[in-house]
Amino acid sequence: INYSSLWLINPQWLASANISYQHQVYQDEHPFFLEKRSDDMWLIGTSIQYQYSKMWTYRISANIQDKDSNIPLFSYQRADVSFSASMSF
Repeated sequence: INYSSLWLINPQWLASANISYQHQVYQDEHPFFLEKRSDDMWLIGTSIQYQYSKMWTYRISANIQDKDSNIPLFSYQRADVSFSASMSF
């Protein structure tokens, strides 16, 4: 399941957000843990972009991911923030 939203604030500013959920159940038992694996994952992300000129665009984004599994080895939480600059020519 995924929901995304995009907002054009004005000709220079663009914002976006998304939220996703994924549930996965495996058909066979895991060969080492001897049980069927079942995972749930959430992903939330947001970004804002600024068009400085026809040549330069700047973007900052943040993402958070949370994965739960009945086998603890496959569970994790992750967060990242990034900043990028793009030049078009």
